[in-house]
Amino acid sequence: MLELKRIREDQDQVVQALKKRGLPNIENDISSILTLDSKRKEIQQKKDEILSQGKQLSNQIGALMKEGKKEEGKRLKSKTQDLKEESKIFGEKLKEVEHELFEALELIPNTPGTAVPEGNSEKDNQIIESQEEIVPEMNDPLAHWDIVSKLGIID
Repeated sequence: MLELKRIREDQDQVVQALKKRGLPNIENDISSILTLDSKRKEIQQKKDEILSQGKQLSNQIGALMKEGKKEEGKRLKSKTQDLKEESKIFGEKLKEVEHELFEALELIPNTPGTAVPEGNSEKDNQIIESQEEIVPEMNDPLAHWDIVSKLGIID
């Protein structure tokens, strides 16, 4: 699976490399992945802001309770409960978007190497160099136990 960071940083190179594999709508796929990623970041940022507000309110509640201002503390406690609920909602949204993003990334194949020729199938490959002859299939191959006893390798 391609790394999201690489897609973000080298979008054009990734698209060009994947076009070698004959993927027709790869620009749209990469664009939708980047859109999902920015949506994920936005939701995460909102969730973090809410959690930060909740932490600040909790600190204020502690200070108010020490001062004896219980009514104000109770009011802020209800506010922190609302923030916790809101945080849960954003957490669920975040999980959904992360799941969508993961599924979209799974559908994108790895990029081929730079030496790989363009093509849609095995037939488009070029033979650059061949180092050995293809051995024809044997009509009656020996089983491994027959070879071992014939060579006297095992007692």
